Amino acid sequence: MTRVCTVAQNSKLTKEIDTRTRCLVFRLLWVTYASYYLVRTNISIALPVMAKEYHLPHTSIGLVLSIFFIVYAVGQIINGTLGNLIIPRKMIAVGLLVSAGLNALFPFSHGSIVLMALVWGLNGYFQSMGWGPTVRVLAHWFPSDVRGSAAGRLGTSYILGSAFSWILASLALTFLKWQLVFWVPALLAAGSATWWYQKASITQSCLEPANAKYICSPSSKDEGSLKHVGFFSLFNNTVRTPSVWFAGMALLGVNIVRYGFLCWAPSYLVEAGKTLSSRPIYSAIAFPLAGTLGAICAGWISDKIFNHKREPAILFMLMVLIVMCFLFGVYSDTSFRLSTILLLGTGFFTFGPHMLLVTALPADAGRNASSIAGFIDGIGYLGAIVAGIGTGCLVDRYGWKGGFLLWGGSAIFAVLATLLSLRFRANLNSIKNIFVLTLGNEARI
Repeated sequence: MTRVCTVAQNSKLTKEIDTRTRCLVFRLLWVTYASYYLVRTNISIALPVMAKEYHLPHTSIGLVLSIFFIVYAVGQIINGTLGNLIIPRKMIAVGLLVSAGLNALFPFSHGSIVLMALVWGLNGYFQSMGWGPTVRVLAHWFPSDVRGSAAGRLGTSYILGSAFSWILASLALTFLKWQLVFWVPALLAAGSATWWYQKASITQSCLEPANAKYICSPSSKDEGSLKHVGFFSLFNNTVRTPSVWFAGMALLGVNIVRYGFLCWAPSYLVEAGKTLSSRPIYSAIAFPLAGTLGAICAGWISDKIFNHKREPAILFMLMVLIVMCFLFGVYSDTSFRLSTILLLGTGFFTFGPHMLLVTALPADAGRNASSIAGFIDGIGYLGAIVAGIGTGCLVDRYGWKGGFLLWGGSAIFAVLATLLSLRFRANLNSIKNIFVLTLGNEARI
């Protein structure tokens, strides 16, 4: 009897330790990935001022943004697979630290499109080192029955990171000078990278060796298996299921909407005269802030209403997004209040499906989560490329209505891609099964 009680007490204690450590790991992931966005979306705030100071057309600005997304997309595919082979602690820290350094250099481009594209393109590559390993750690620590909700909460990191980046950059722009839009976030991001690297190491003392090594370094068995499989085998396993491609196509459409608003909403609101001149983009912050609630709700809906099925929740939110894009294009120029309300609605129904596509779906695949997350995100960022230079060209030629039509049509494209995913997919867990067969042992989640 005493032995039974002791075993039960030890089991309870282990469960409590695992819960506390899971919360610690989640906080580490959330803060660190939010910091990535401090040195990523801040450029949107500086662009209107830089365009005016250096006489840059919309097309040139769009080119700089698109170069970032091109490099980021390629980097996601490469680094997503590497995220299964390299220690997450090191990979995430290096990406964030170098990205901070490139932000510090960016103001010294002095309006040269070539230098701006070079520095911001390099930033795109090192930015791509963060997401795959982050999803890999999330997949390990959160079981499938709560993974959608956990993914939704983690999704708020890049949404609130974007919002905080805009607020911080706006304050620097309003009260100081535009160069500090890059320098201040760079300093904060460097500090966050150092904090992550130190804390991710400390977590080893809280866990059993196998679990601790998974966040900070692969266990010896995992490491040997992964090295045996190799980069190209992992990559081949990732692309063998059509649902991964369709998820990427859906994300492509969502990203045109997402980055259309993130990159161009500040400029549109300034040119449309819907914001105060001293605070040119504060109303645009409504877009990512509403997206925070959208991401959380999307995770809950997919877990509780659709029984852990992600595509039905994605479809529902995308249908509403089509309507919101149409309403924004027609009515956003009528008043400041209405444009803000429409941005809130559009943000909610953009970031919900985005989170499910880049977080919950890949995490459901288990140990190959980093490769799948990187591949889906890489394809999806082709949409961000279109949102950058495509929106710029359409606005220069047809005015802002051309940009709105692009964003609305992209939401329709995302719906069609999701429907194809439902039609042809054999469940993303098939990727996990392929990966397990390749390794010859059970994947740990």
